[in-house]
Amino acid sequence: MGGALVHAVRGRDEEGAAVLHEAIWLASEAGDRETAVTAHRELGFVDVEAGRRQTAAAWLTKAEALASTDDELASILGVRGMNASDMGDYPSAFQHLQASIERARRCANHRQEAWSLATLARAHLLRDERSQAVAALARSLELVHAEHWMAFLPYPEALKGELDLLAGHIDTATDELEHAFALACQLGDPCWEAMAARGLGLLNATRGDHATATAWLSEAHTRNNRVTDRYQWVSPYVLDARIATALDDHDDNAGQLIDTLASLAARCDMRELVVRAHLYRGRLGDPAALASARLLGAGIDNPALNRLLNDPH
Repeated sequence: MGGALVHAVRGRDEEGAAVLHEAIWLASEAGDRETAVTAHRELGFVDVEAGRRQTAAAWLTKAEALASTDDELASILGVRGMNASDMGDYPSAFQHLQASIERARRCANHRQEAWSLATLARAHLLRDERSQAVAALARSLELVHAEHWMAFLPYPEALKGELDLLAGHIDTATDELEHAFALACQLGDPCWEAMAARGLGLLNATRGDHATATAWLSEAHTRNNRVTDRYQWVSPYVLDARIATALDDHDDNAGQLIDTLASLAARCDMRELVVRAHLYRGRLGDPAALASARLLGAGIDNPALNRLLNDPH
């Protein structure tokens, strides 16, 4: 029940967390190790989505200490990798996600393998490592289709659309992003809707249609924020695209959007997005912003970010 409440698309994390705490107590009393592992992992997942990094790490550490099977460890390491990627800690993210994928393969947990591969692809996309992202997504999508896992499909499909857009495959990207958005709307999943809408915004910006791009990016922001228990990383990811488009279009709202991005990214310990907020302030003429960005970005292992820091224009 706790897991079902946590993963419900309409956001019932608080209620789910209360049930999971009760499950841990009962599992401890009964000596039920398997249930305790699951409950600790799910509480870690709740805190990862909410951007509570330290408590997420604590729950996941307890889950990993209790775990003994490949199936259990595959899911725990997948969430660990997600948390590390959100924070911009790519070496840890790759380590956890690769281990998750390997364990998922050993125990034939195809959905976990697909999930971890999509999260791995996202990390490669953020680092502009396109060939690695394409390979991971191809396998993830193959598994998703084989499993008929339609509830998850919009996520890797939206990522694939963004990759095809970067490669200049406009027609393919259009089909993928439109399908991802339509399916996400059918599912009623705000996070997947926002990811696909973000991609459609970037697609229209590439076409030079800034008005439509801005409308799609605003729609992405609205859809993701319509529930309280949302995946917090998606909001600044959408804001990042909105700001880039606003600056290109000389939109007077860019400064306010940058402040929102900086505040949200700092609160949820998303260091790379904090750095990007400083870079955007630099583009608006703040003389100290680039120095701050370089100082904060020094410890982030991301070639794409390093290129921006060295040549912010």
